[in-house]
Order: sequence, then structure tokens, then C-alpha cells
Amino acid sequence: MDEILSQILGYLMFLIYFLSIALGFLGFTLSLVLAVWGFIDLDNFRYMDVDIKRGYKIWSQPLTVEQHDYLKQLSGDGVEELYTTRHPTFIRKHNDQILISAKNHMISTRALPYLGYVNLSSSNPILEFRSSLPMHLLLIVVALSGFLLPFVMIAFLANFSREKESIENFLRKKIEETTRNNPIKQYPENGK
Repeated sequence: MDEILSQILGYLMFLIYFLSIALGFLGFTLSLVLAVWGFIDLDNFRYMDVDIKRGYKIWSQPLTVEQHDYLKQLSGDGVEELYTTRHPTFIRKHNDQILISAKNHMISTRALPYLGYVNLSSSNPILEFRSSLPMHLLLIVVALSGFLLPFVMIAFLANFSREKESIENFLRKKIEETTRNNPIKQYPENGK
């Protein structure tokens, strides 16, 4: 009986050893594929001339009245502060779709860029913060690899916070410039 139990235990240990090697190889291969796909995706992500709706939604928030009014009155593309031709800061409008790219000029590197996206034709327009799908999948694979989870989560949250703030600040700046140059007539509450 002990011999059979010992043999079964030996097979289980071999199976665990084999599965750990197979999962490690699968994780490495998956990481490599996602990294290549992610870098290709990021290469076109921040260009102004690519599709308006790109990436996938990470977070969204309702538009303020000022943001909605400003985006609604836009007549076309606006490019601001071209520090580089590769990653300009811009607001692009095509029909009722808006794309906002706001580079944080205080920090020169862009670990994982985000774009703002608004569809003004929806019944309740929201400001979506969108980013690269393969790069986020890569973050999940790396985070699941074990001890890196806390570091990946902290880096993800810090990057998202910085990118979200850049988009909101750029939009706020453009609204302030517009209201300073073209003051909107304020009507009393009774509409007269």
C-alpha cells in the first residue's frame, strides 16, 4: 500500500512540476506576444489622423455643462503646443465624436498613454478615458505572475491618475481660453 501511495505521490509531483514549467512558458509566450502587439498598437495610438474611437474604455465620467457646451461648439480639429509632431496635444472633432490627446509636458515619458473620447450624439454624453488593450492585458499577465502585483497596481494607478489629470487640465484650459476670447452671454433663470 505504501508503495502504491508513494508511486501516486511521485506522479503528482511530476505533474505539478510539468504544469509549473508549462504555465511559466505559456506566461512568457503570452507576455511576449502581448508586448509586441502592444508596442504596435501604441505606435499609432496618439496620432491625430487615425480613427477617432480607439483603445478601450478604462474609466468614464459625466461631462460638465461647460465641457459639453465647449465640445459642441467646436467646428474642427484643434492642435495645441506641438512639442513633437509624433505626439501632439490636440482635440479632434469628426461629426459628433471628439478625441482629446493631452500630453503631460512636465513628464517626458509616456508609459501608457490615455486619450479622452466623447460621443456627443449619445443621449447622455460622457468623457471616456481610453487606452491600449494589449498593454493592459500585458499588465494583468505581469501582475498575475506573483509578487509584482502590488508594484503593477501602484504604477497603473499613478499612470492613470496622471493621464486623466492631463486630459482634464487640457480641456479646462481650452474652455477658459474660449470663454476669455468669446464670452458666453448669460441669461437669467427665467429665460429673458
